Amino acid sequence: MTGNKKVTMHDIANHLNISKNAVSLALGNKKGVSDSLRKKVLDTARQMNYGNYMTSDEKSSCVVSIVPEYIHNDAYFYSDIFWSIEKEAKKRDCISIMSGITASAERDLILPQTPPEMENKGFLVIGIVEDAYIEKLLQTGASVISIDISHHDTMVRSVTASNLSGGYSATKYLIDKGHKNIGFIGPIYSAQSIYERWCGYCQAMDIYGLKIEQGFNVVGN
Repeated sequence: MTGNKKVTMHDIANHLNISKNAVSLALGNKKGVSDSLRKKVLDTARQMNYGNYMTSDEKSSCVVSIVPEYIHNDAYFYSDIFWSIEKEAKKRDCISIMSGITASAERDLILPQTPPEMENKGFLVIGIVEDAYIEKLLQTGASVISIDISHHDTMVRSVTASNLSGGYSATKYLIDKGHKNIGFIGPIYSAQSIYERWCGYCQAMDIYGLKIEQGFNVVGN
């Protein structure tokens, strides 16, 4: 758009051949339009220098960390991960946004809102999140990386520990200390990563000839 004419929602609607109401819903991040149409409207608003969507060389980038509700009880374990994300984002002149999702939001596939004036570089999914929610994130077209948990049923990359060898090493450490009644606690059916740790535990118990007492294990969902 050239000249001094102020761009309106009506101009965006005409450009995309959609209704003004659809433009309003998309810019307001409201229900009623598809994710793909919302992205198209936002991109067009930036291209046409509409209002607060005017393009700028100083436009901020962000990365959004998805934090499921259960993790508020696990803050100690994940604190180093959160700090590292913040640190690495700053090195790249990127803003780190932490977005907590409730159990109901995860179930209803409600995605976090990101500031429209920022370029979202992608989502970092922390901990155990339902595969359906991962798929919903992937449908936005943004990059998605899972942290700590492998999601083998989805096409998403992950950064995890060496779970099999870690489970083995932890169990062997206890065996070397003279312990024989060793149990495993973890929701092995909730995530591939935890199941791999369980396998490492079982492997060590088998190699050293120790019986796995099911009464010592808590492995439900």
